[in-house]
Amino acid sequence: MIKKLIIPVVLVVISCTLNAQEYLTGIYINSKLLPKNLEQINVIKQATEAKLPFVDDFSGVKSVFPSDTLWEDRDVFINSGYSINPPSLGVATFDVLNDTGAVYPNATTTPFISDVLTSLPIRLDSLFNGTPTAITAADSIYFSFYYQPQGNADAPETDDSLVLEFYSPHLDEWNTIWASQGMKLDTFLTKYNTYFKQVMIPITDTTYIQKGFKFRFKNYASIAPFSMPSWQSNADQWNVDYVYLNTERSKNDTVFADVTFVDKAPAILKNYQQMPIRQFNDSELTDTLHLKISNLNNVLDNISCQYVVNEIGGAFTYTKSGGVWDILPFITNGYHNYQLHTSPVVDFSLPSLAGMEKTAFSITHMLSSNGWTDEILLNDTVRYIQEFNNYFAYDDGSAENGYGLSGENSKLAYKFNLNQPDTLGGVQIYFNQTYSSTASKYFNLMVWSSLNPETLVYKSPQKQPVITDSINEYCTYVFSDTTLLIEGTFYVGWQQVTDNNLNVGFDRNNNAKTNMFYNVGGSWVNSSFNGALMIRPLLGKKWQQYLSVHENPEKDLHFSIYPNPASTRIVNITLPSDYSDNSGQLTIEVFDFLGRNIFNVPFTRQLNVSDLVKGVYMIRLSDNNTKKVFTEKLVITR
Repeated sequence: MIKKLIIPVVLVVISCTLNAQEYLTGIYINSKLLPKNLEQINVIKQATEAKLPFVDDFSGVKSVFPSDTLWEDRDVFINSGYSINPPSLGVATFDVLNDTGAVYPNATTTPFISDVLTSLPIRLDSLFNGTPTAITAADSIYFSFYYQPQGNADAPETDDSLVLEFYSPHLDEWNTIWASQGMKLDTFLTKYNTYFKQVMIPITDTTYIQKGFKFRFKNYASIAPFSMPSWQSNADQWNVDYVYLNTERSKNDTVFADVTFVDKAPAILKNYQQMPIRQFNDSELTDTLHLKISNLNNVLDNISCQYVVNEIGGAFTYTKSGGVWDILPFITNGYHNYQLHTSPVVDFSLPSLAGMEKTAFSITHMLSSNGWTDEILLNDTVRYIQEFNNYFAYDDGSAENGYGLSGENSKLAYKFNLNQPDTLGGVQIYFNQTYSSTASKYFNLMVWSSLNPETLVYKSPQKQPVITDSINEYCTYVFSDTTLLIEGTFYVGWQQVTDNNLNVGFDRNNNAKTNMFYNVGGSWVNSSFNGALMIRPLLGKKWQQYLSVHENPEKDLHFSIYPNPASTRIVNITLPSDYSDNSGQLTIEVFDFLGRNIFNVPFTRQLNVSDLVKGVYMIRLSDNNTKKVFTEKLVITR
C-alpha cells in the first residue's frame, strides 16, 4: 500500500513587474509540442483501465504528454520548467495551448474550457491485492492532489478557474467536486502560505465507488483582447502535481515515503548553459552544483547521492560520490540544497577538446534512500546534457515567456565574454508567435564592443522575425556581408524599427539578468526581469556550417531495463531500434553506487542479477564498434 503526500510550505517569492520600457508576455507556440518534434516521441500504448492505487507525480514521463497508462487525453504539458518550488520533479501544466503546441482555435477573451486531463476508467469497485475484494465507502477512500496558479508563467484572472470533476458510471454524468478561481502566485502565497496547496477529498458517495469511475481536471482560460494582438499568446497557467487516489486513507494522510529531486539538473558550467567548444577551458567549470531535494515523509531519512559524467560518443567517465547524510522532513524543514561535501564540487577536468568541432557530456545525478523504502523511484534521477558546439547560450532552450521593448528605436544588448579572440558570423534568436503578423515588425541586428561608451561595430540591414518549425525553433541570422573579429567582451542585440513587440523567447529557469541591457531613452539600463533571453551568438571559423543541436542529443543512447525496480533474478534489456542488429558489439558493465565495477559480461537481453544485493546500480553498455557509451540506473529491491 502506498502512503503518501506532502504539505509544501515556503521558499522564495519570484515576481515580476510590468513597466513601460520592457515587458514579458506568454508564448503562443510551445515548440516542444510541434508536430515535427512529436515525431520523435514514443507514446506508450494506451491501457484500457487503471487499478488502485492511482498515483502520478509526473516525474517519470520521458514525453511531454501524460502517461497513457493512467490518462486518456494529452492536452496538458508535462514539464519541469513552469512551476516554482513544486513538491517533486515534474508537473502537469494547464494553459491555453492544445496538444500541438498552438493556442486553441476556439480561444476567446472570455473564459472557455481549455486543457482537460482525464483519468482512464478506474476499478473503484474492487481491490486486486491477491484475491479481489469489493470496495465500500467504509474503506476510507481519499483523492488528493497539489495545485499552483501562475508558477513561472502568466497568472489566471479571477474569472478563470481550475476545476475537478468526478464521473459516475451509474448515472453516466460528470459532477463538479472542487474548483479554484484564478489568482496571482503572490496572492496564492499570501492566502495559503505555500507554493503548492494540497487538496484532500473523501469519496463516500456510492455512485462513484464503481467500476469505470473517472476524474478529470480542466481549466477555464481567456486570452487578451483583439485590440492587443502582441499580447494574444499563452496565458492563465495552472500546475498540478502528485495526484493520488487510494483506500485506507484519512484527511491526515498527507505525506509520502519519498525522497525526490525537485528541479532539473544544472549545467556544469559557471557562466553559461552551453558555450563554444573553442572558448572552453577548465576555469569555466562551476565549483558548485545546487539541486533541491525534498523529503516528503514526516520522518528523517538517510540518503546517498552521487553523479556520473559520461562523454556522449566518447570514452570519458567520471563518478563522484556525495557521501551519506540525513535529510529532515520537508514539512518541518523545507527543501534540502544538495551539495557534495568535498570541495570543489566539480573536481575533475574534461578530456581535451582541442581540434573537435562539437561534443557533449551527460551528467546524471542520483539519490538513494538508506532509511526506508522510497516508493517513487523515478524522481530520484535527473540528467543534464552539457553541449560544446559553436554558440553561447544562457538559456535552456525552453521559453516560458516572451520578452519585448516598447518604443521605436528601442535597443537591447546581451553581454558575452571570450577567453580568446574569435569570429562572430551570426546570431540565433527564438521568436514566440502571436496572433499578430510579423510582416509589420522590423529590426536591425546590432553588435557592440562596449556600452559605456557605446561602441557599435556592426548594424545589419533591416530584418524581420522568422518563425520556424525546425527542431530548435531558433531563427539563424547570418552576417552575409561580413565576419566580425571579436575579443574580450562583446554584446549582441537589436534596434527596433517599429513600436511592435518582437516577443523574443524568455527562459525563466536561468538568470542572465546581469547581462541584459536595454535603451529606450538614450541611456543603457540593466533589465528588471530575472531570466535569460533566447539569443545565441554563433562563433568560430566554421559558423557557416552551423550544426543543429537536437532537444535531446542523448535520445538515441537510451536503453530500457525491465522490471526496474527489480526483485527478480533476471532483468530484460531492450536496445534502441537502430542497435537491434549490433548487439554482438556491446559489452555490459555493472557498477555499484560508489562507482565500483561489480562485473562485466558480453551483451545479453536477459541479464542475471541474482548476485546483486538491494541497492542502486549503474548499467553501462559499451559499443566496441562506435565507442558509444549507454548508461541507465537499475534498482534492486529484494
